[in-house]
Amino acid sequence: MEVNLLGSLTILKSMNIKPNFSLLGRQFGKDRHTIKKMYEGKVKKERKKKKSELDDYVEEIIRVLSIPGSSIKGAYWYIQNEYNVKLIKSIYFLPIKTVNFDPPFYSQFIK
Repeated sequence: MEVNLLGSLTILKSMNIKPNFSLLGRQFGKDRHTIKKMYEGKVKKERKKKKSELDDYVEEIIRVLSIPGSSIKGAYWYIQNEYNVKLIKSIYFLPIKTVNFDPPFYSQFIK
């Protein structure tokens, strides 16, 4: 449906006709301000990926978690105390929690 909207806007622009953004918004189920931005050619910028707090400690986290009997919470406290880093408490190691941890297999999930 967005392709039809872009096509309509291109046709109206080539004919030098100012479109009725409210009417187009009702027809295509979009906000009139969004349609106006599309008409003017304003595009959303790509967001930059933020560096994780844990990126610097990935090797150490893998080493600690590969020790038999270690837990995610224990590794969290180890990293926090060993490197004097204040990490967000609620996340612990969210990416590690979602995967069955296996050190050789885990390396493909690290960016």
